[in-house]
Amino acid sequence: MPRTPRLLPLLMIALLPATPVAAQELLIGAGYAAFNAESARDGGILASEYRAAPFGRFLGAEAMVAAAADITTSGDAFLGLGVAARWPLGQRWFIDASVLPGYYSAGNDDNRLGGQFQFRSTLGVGRRFGDRGALSLAISHKSNAETQARNPGLETLMLRWHVAF
Repeated sequence: MPRTPRLLPLLMIALLPATPVAAQELLIGAGYAAFNAESARDGGILASEYRAAPFGRFLGAEAMVAAAADITTSGDAFLGLGVAARWPLGQRWFIDASVLPGYYSAGNDDNRLGGQFQFRSTLGVGRRFGDRGALSLAISHKSNAETQARNPGLETLMLRWHVAF
């Protein structure tokens, strides 16, 4: 049975905002994670992400601080902190992007990505439903950006529900 970090569920809960006033958005996602190594174990992924209120604009997008926690069915885990941006496409549609450096723990030896320090970059497209909800489809890539000799990478496809506070 794969090794699952025991503190990860608690850390995912810790990403939830303490008060609605402090939060901008909470994202919950599910999807499929595929490693770029033949011996690795692909599988499902669950993810949560907290985004603070926008702190400014960048190239027409709202810029936000983001924190994320992911766990795969093979026991791989990621915790990251970085920056997210959202570009509006009319009234309801948007493009979403983020870059989060963070800590990665492999659930087994075959799923190692060359080190514990990894970058998660994400690009998605979504649609708002009312003022507080949205749904997006996102692709994500985790890698160590060639800071280690081994860098197989991990690709993820996720459907994410956004809840604004």
